[in-house]
Amino acid sequence: MEEKLYYKEKNGQLSFIPTEENSRDLYKYAGPVFLFDKCIAHVKLETWAVSPAKAHSNMLFQIKKQFGYQPNTKITISKNLIKREGSKYGKAV
Repeated sequence: MEEKLYYKEKNGQLSFIPTEENSRDLYKYAGPVFLFDKCIAHVKLETWAVSPAKAHSNMLFQIKKQFGYQPNTKITISKNLIKREGSKYGKAV
């Protein structure tokens, strides 16, 4: 059986350091969503990502898709409220 190699994304660039498939962590967010500094909603989200920055990006994408906003709309969420859940072998502990 052929072994799959996965690569980490760092600053928008792929690095050539192979990683395990299960190296992602579960990130959760529960808090306000701001549209041009105006609070428009409170949401609860979760996503699997390799870093907090990627989790933040994924969550912004989910919010824009859920509320029907264009990709270039300025949506913000608090990075301090993004919490990483412990994981072991790709499963939340």
